[in-house]
Amino acid sequence: MALPVALVARQVFSSRDAAAIGVSYRELERAIRDGELTRICRGWFTCQTLRWPSDRHRVRAQAEVLQRRGRVVASHTTGAIWHGLPVRNESLAQVHVMWTGRGIGGKARGGVSFHRLPSTVTLSPGGLVVPVVLACLQAALVDPVSGLMAADQAVRNGATTKDELVEGLPLIAGLRGKGQVQFVLSLVEGRRESPGESEVAYACQVLGHILEPQVWVTGISGRRYRADSVLRGSKVIVEYDGRAKYSTHDDLLNEKRREDDLRAAGWHFVRVTAELLRSPAELDRRIRLSLSRAAA
Repeated sequence: MALPVALVARQVFSSRDAAAIGVSYRELERAIRDGELTRICRGWFTCQTLRWPSDRHRVRAQAEVLQRRGRVVASHTTGAIWHGLPVRNESLAQVHVMWTGRGIGGKARGGVSFHRLPSTVTLSPGGLVVPVVLACLQAALVDPVSGLMAADQAVRNGATTKDELVEGLPLIAGLRGKGQVQFVLSLVEGRRESPGESEVAYACQVLGHILEPQVWVTGISGRRYRADSVLRGSKVIVEYDGRAKYSTHDDLLNEKRREDDLRAAGWHFVRVTAELLRSPAELDRRIRLSLSRAAA
């Protein structure tokens, strides 16, 4: 059956919403079998195509917040996603919301963590998500890498500033993990252009290597290129190699010419992949080897 436009147009809807316009639960089940509909959680559905894990997390969060409208808001890494900010896939398994009522304790059930809203936080009337500053700070509490990804992007797109993030620290006063949040804030940079760059910067800083983001470097030809990052005080370029970075054969050829030109001018490269990020000892070894070669 073709679902009514009134349902298809919604990002998420409940079986009660469907029944209100004459669509039975049996018809919803048939739409699921026909591939027109996806069940998010019990009693909640979407017609959206969920290509990425973050898409599924977002609609699950919408369902959890809407079915408790006025009583909870999206928070932590879920709040960051709600604001359109990136987090690590590892942070997507749990949906985070905060009770808007004072004094309500935190619980976790069915893949949803319920947190207590601090008395210092003021929500906009009818709001469905915590402010972007608080979402970034909370994301860093859950996972510091996700927190840096979200904060870097928020600063880059003008949603907040580094000063505002630092000024927001009292919002998480007394919570476990405040020290790691302060460490994340020391690394926040609006110049990083991708979540992968943020993750590389965090990994390198933990290993004791300081990166300067988005640096212009010159090849032997005299041509200038912009590097993702350079190890401070060296001629070592550190770049994140994501799967989508080189989408065509021409992209690969152009990158090969760029790297040859820079190597001829004395630059050394450390290519960081998702797999290498999972092996910090190997990442540290490759960085130190490139530093020694550059120094020689």
